[in-house]
Amino acid sequence: MGKTDTEDNFVRVTNEFRRLKETWQGKKPLIKLFKTNKNYYVYDAGTNRIFSCGLFEYEFLNNLLKLPVQEALDIKLYSCNQDDFARNLQYISDLIRETKILTTTQIDLGIPKNIDRIIHNSLGQIILEVTERCNLRCRYCIYEPSFRQARNHGDKDMSWDIAFRAIDYLSNCSSSKEKVAVSFYGGEPLLRFPFIKECVKYAKARIPNNKLLFSMTTNGTLINSEIANFLSENGFAVHVSLDGPEVIHNENRIYPNGKGSFLDVKTGMECLFDAYDEQNKKRISISMVYSAPYSEEKLDKIATLWEEQWLPKDILFSFSYAKRDISPQQMILSRIDYSVLNWAIKRYMKAYEMGIKPHPLAAQYLERKLAAIHQRFIFDNPAEECGLNGCCYPGARKIYISAGGTIYLCERIGTSPSIGDVS
Repeated sequence: MGKTDTEDNFVRVTNEFRRLKETWQGKKPLIKLFKTNKNYYVYDAGTNRIFSCGLFEYEFLNNLLKLPVQEALDIKLYSCNQDDFARNLQYISDLIRETKILTTTQIDLGIPKNIDRIIHNSLGQIILEVTERCNLRCRYCIYEPSFRQARNHGDKDMSWDIAFRAIDYLSNCSSSKEKVAVSFYGGEPLLRFPFIKECVKYAKARIPNNKLLFSMTTNGTLINSEIANFLSENGFAVHVSLDGPEVIHNENRIYPNGKGSFLDVKTGMECLFDAYDEQNKKRISISMVYSAPYSEEKLDKIATLWEEQWLPKDILFSFSYAKRDISPQQMILSRIDYSVLNWAIKRYMKAYEMGIKPHPLAAQYLERKLAAIHQRFIFDNPAEECGLNGCCYPGARKIYISAGGTIYLCERIGTSPSIGDVS
C-alpha cells in the first residue's frame, strides 16, 4: 500500500524539525521581527536582509526567540492543521537553504587581524583645527563656559609645522584610498584664510590632485568674493552653519556683543553661490542645529528658510540637535524628542496626498533615513564578525588634529582621549 497524505506530511514535518534543530543547535538566530498595519517582516543580522513573511512564520519566529526550538515548533504544530504546518515549515527550511537567512546565531565583535594594515594604509581624511579662535559666541557651542564637558574658547593657532606634518601623515598612510580629504575646522577656520591657502598649496604638492579633496566647516560670516572664488577654484565642499530664517538663526548664533549673525552668513553664502557654477553648487551645504524648546511649530518657522529667494531650494543640509541644553532634564528630552520626525512625516504625507513635491526639509530628513536602509550592504554569506561598534576603526577612516598638534579620533566626540600627536 502507498503512503497516505498524512504519513507524507508526518515524514516532511519530522525531516524539517530535524533540519531546523540542526541549524540552530539550541541557539537563537540573530533576527529582529517587526510589522506594519498590513505586513510582517523579519530582519536577519547575518545577511543584513529584510524579508516579508506570513503570519505563520512571524508567530513561529516570535515564539522561537522566547522558547526552546522544540517548544516553539510544537506550539505551531498544535495551532493549525498538519497540511498547513508541513507546507509552512518546508517554506522556512527552503528559505534558509536558498538565502542563508536565520542561520547566524553569533557574530564575533572585535578587532580584525589586519588592523595594522588598515591603520597604516587606509586613512581617508585629516581634519585640521587651524585655530581655536572664533568670531562668534553661539549659545550652544561646546566651547562655551557653561558647557561642562569642554574647554572654553582658546586663542591658539596651528603652526605651519603641525599642519605640514599632518598632511605628510595623510600622504604616507592612504595608499589604499582612491580619494583623500584635507578638512579645515575651528574655531572659525576663515580667521586664518592665508594659512589655509598655504595648506592647500602644500597638500597639492604632496598628494596627486586627482586623489585630493578639500572641505571646510565654517560659520560663513567671513566669506567674501576673494575667499569664495578660492574655495570654488580648489573644489572645496563648504558646510555653512545656518539654523533657519533670521529669527531662528539669531536666537543662538551671535557675536560676542549679542548681535545676530544671520545677515553676514547670508552675504557669505551669496558670495559662494556666485563663485560656484551650477554643476558644483552641490558642494555648498548647510549645517542646521535644532535647539530647545522643541516643537512642530518651531519647525514650521525653520521651514520658512526655503521661502527666501536667495537660497537654492535643493541645497543639501545636515540636521542635528544642539549638543548642549540648559539642564540635564532637557538633555534627556533631546534624546527622546520626536518632533522632527513627526513633523517631517506629516509634511511628507500631506504633499504626497496632494501630488506635489514635499518640503525639502521633510524630504531630505526622511529620505536620508530610508536611504540608509536601502543602500545598506547585503551579504550572500552571513557575516561572521563585525567591527567593535559597526562604524569605523579608530584612527583609520579619519583623524582630528588640534591646533597644538594633538591627534584625536574624531572632531565630533568632544573630550575623547588623545591617540598621539603629529610628532
